[in-house]
Amino acid sequence: MLATMPAASINRLLGEVQSWPMGLLDQLPDGPWTVAHVKPRQEKLLASNLRRFGVPGVLFLEHRVRIYARQGKQTSTVPLLPGYLFINAGEEAYHNIYATERVVRLINIRHPADLHSDLLDLIALVTRADAPMLVRPELVPGSVVVLNAGSLAGLRGVVERRKGRCELVVNVRMLGTSVAVACAAADVDVPLA
Repeated sequence: MLATMPAASINRLLGEVQSWPMGLLDQLPDGPWTVAHVKPRQEKLLASNLRRFGVPGVLFLEHRVRIYARQGKQTSTVPLLPGYLFINAGEEAYHNIYATERVVRLINIRHPADLHSDLLDLIALVTRADAPMLVRPELVPGSVVVLNAGSLAGLRGVVERRKGRCELVVNVRMLGTSVAVACAAADVDVPLA
């Protein structure tokens, strides 16, 4: 008789933004920005390497708790955007980044102002969200809005309804990815022009 594996439930907790050097998020630079497409399960190791090289960057993380029926719980910190790390450096740092052997490719940013805006929105969402976040692999169509109440007040994003609930979606257009968090429909302000 085959033994069945015990079921596990996964709880997503709040997110975290790792940045280096200290104070990078206080005054996020306009550029130059490069996006590192990272080999599987190498994001935190690459971040550690970049810290050692003195190359500034940002990594978005989320905390997860897995509860196993008979074996207790496991807490882990995993990338919110698996496979991607944002680096505040130009081509002069590429040699050191590739030397880590943790990178698939480096993506040049054609519109740094757009990525800078997306990063600011994503940092605000991850640091202020009081509900679990969900990463979606598609861009979400809809109007850009600003939330007027709650812990996310002032945050800009796209609001969409899914399965009867309202969500604020922050798009990272460069990656073709979005991050969503539930919000109250009453907290949504008139779309921006």
